[in-house]
Amino acid sequence: MPKIMVYSFKWLPTTLLICSILGVGCATHSGSNGSGGSGSNGSGGSGIDLSTSIVHTGSFAPGTNSAVFTITVSNVGSAATQAVTTVTDNFSNGLYFLGGGGGSWICNDTIPSQSATCTNSSPILAGASSELFLQVGVGAVPPGTVANTVTVSSGGNTSSATDSVFLNSCGSAMGSENLLQGHYVFMGQGFDVAGPAALVVSFTADGHGNITGGEADLNNSSLPQHFSINPTGSSYTVDSVNNTCLQLAYSGGTTGSASLRVTVGGISSGIASKGWGIGLDGNFISGILRSQDPTAFSVSQLQANFALGADGVDSSGRHAALAGLFNAATGAIQYDLDEGGPLGVNCSGNGVITSVSSADGRGLLTLTPGCGFSTSAHEAIYVVNAHEFFFIQIDRFTGGLQFGGGSPILSGRAVVTGSSFSPSALNGNYILHMTGQTGGAAQTSLALLTFTPGGANSGTVSGTLFSYTAAAGGTTTAITSASYTVDPSSGRAIFSGTGIGSLVAYLATPTDGISASLVGEPDDVLGFLEFQPAQTYSAAVIDATDVWGTEDPGDSTVTEETGYESTGTHGFIGTPFFATAPGPLGTPTVPIFTGKGLGKSFSVSINSDGTGTITAFIGGSPNGVAITNGTKVFFMVEAACGFSGCIYPANAAVINVLEK
Repeated sequence: MPKIMVYSFKWLPTTLLICSILGVGCATHSGSNGSGGSGSNGSGGSGIDLSTSIVHTGSFAPGTNSAVFTITVSNVGSAATQAVTTVTDNFSNGLYFLGGGGGSWICNDTIPSQSATCTNSSPILAGASSELFLQVGVGAVPPGTVANTVTVSSGGNTSSATDSVFLNSCGSAMGSENLLQGHYVFMGQGFDVAGPAALVVSFTADGHGNITGGEADLNNSSLPQHFSINPTGSSYTVDSVNNTCLQLAYSGGTTGSASLRVTVGGISSGIASKGWGIGLDGNFISGILRSQDPTAFSVSQLQANFALGADGVDSSGRHAALAGLFNAATGAIQYDLDEGGPLGVNCSGNGVITSVSSADGRGLLTLTPGCGFSTSAHEAIYVVNAHEFFFIQIDRFTGGLQFGGGSPILSGRAVVTGSSFSPSALNGNYILHMTGQTGGAAQTSLALLTFTPGGANSGTVSGTLFSYTAAAGGTTTAITSASYTVDPSSGRAIFSGTGIGSLVAYLATPTDGISASLVGEPDDVLGFLEFQPAQTYSAAVIDATDVWGTEDPGDSTVTEETGYESTGTHGFIGTPFFATAPGPLGTPTVPIFTGKGLGKSFSVSINSDGTGTITAFIGGSPNGVAITNGTKVFFMVEAACGFSGCIYPANAAVINVLEK
């Protein structure tokens, strides 16, 4: 491309600069040609016939300033122009003129503005052409197609041309789009500008940056909404370290689009199978991405028994969590619900999956919860494979023993489990990680537990439980004289004893690492157990390239992150992240590309048993806890701040995960 001659660059609005480094890469698109010289000839211009064309190059992502329109003015007549030739471009809303020129063209410098006027005093000979370039910035506008029309005039002869440009928050292709091919589903939880929110979305990627279809369900403080993914307006980019931008345009509902940043991993045969992601459009959510198996997109392909784990917030603001068992073949459901009320009420009901779409794996699950609930609940399910599905509440279910606040915003996952159980199903070491609320404030817990089976469907538990709450800070509790019992028919495990609190778990067949889903009092939490193999561990476990993500937050104070972790020194972590900075509800969160900001360079020590600590990189004492099973490393803060800032914002209760 010829050199761009820029005569003037002035200040850009802050909103243009926030995401400017996100829109890299360059692609060229053809615009429509002009009318071929329609219009009257001016005086002294007999034989002049102007024709115009316009194309665009560069990134047209909001916040960028590298977009360029190339305008070619051709004289297809029999005589040279004699008057000054003028090019006028009144840009569509969201585009800002930054500068331009080229050859004999001189552009005005009243910038930034939404119009440009360029003049050329040199004749354009018969049969000759002249090019000029207009560089533009892109404002913080929603995705969509805009039409940019340029008009050329000389001595009364005029011509015009229009170039249609799609404004996409992901920008142009970045070279690794082939990593996403096939069907994917993302489940995220958190907060939008109005309050709690949950999102599950499926999409199909073609390996070239195009999203060809999908569906989504959003549940927030407004109403549950179901959308179709519109291929027009939807796309994605993937950079060289697997950071992925997803731009999803919705059809139907009241929300028009979503922008997500997801870092992908689990790469096999050049295709990613999983990832961690966050919202980057004012929706303060974090969650997981999984590839889908389309051969499982039918009710008949699902396994019979699933262990359930779900959480969310009711309309009174209380955290709600449940763990249970669902038999997809018989419809039987058993569960324990924790919603600020007493834990230990074991409920039974029934449910039926009425359909699963063969196009994207979305289905419908109707539950009759029992246990005093007077109405049925409806869930949208999204099949991951025959062994797992995600689900999200899609109605304003009210009434019952608990759910006193009504209208829960709830989502979760179902993982395959067995049909008979024994205490030996829990045997050896497991990582416990839980998030939720205590006293209305975010709470997290992390532990390495040792299970020793005994007789009569029971066993003992030992270990150390690390907890952090936004209200009380960090605590460390030794688990002593603790025990568990396992129901042989349902896999429901009850924990009791010093230090472990009141926990109920439902055992799963370890799929995606999950060995059990559990809920607990008094902390109103949802948690998972993940098996830790018996081996000698060290900090070398983090020396591979891994995917970093944030587990769903207990409140809106948590900084949510995603990124790709490349480490070459034992125990050191430092990498670019995408993050959403928390703010008061009612104001959109601000997307930021942090580089190594936010204090995210720190060291990790790992003991031989897989436990360890995290410490601010320059000096200071340990700030939090790390536990690994060789596949994942879980991080939890206990003291938020270190050397020259905070690993996380003060009082933020959060668990981050580094996953191979």
